[in-house]
Amino acid sequence: MQSLAFVQLIFFSFNLIFSCHVTNQGITVCFIQSVKTRWA
Repeated sequence: MQSLAFVQLIFFSFNLIFSCHVTNQGITVCFIQSVKTRWA
């Protein structure tokens, strides 16, 4: 169970970095966008 949470954290981190790299609009915007995508 703990391993699964760790894997999800890694995927979330990659998604965050990927979103910031693609949009290039600032880390705050990217973070909000990633959170919305995750909890949509």
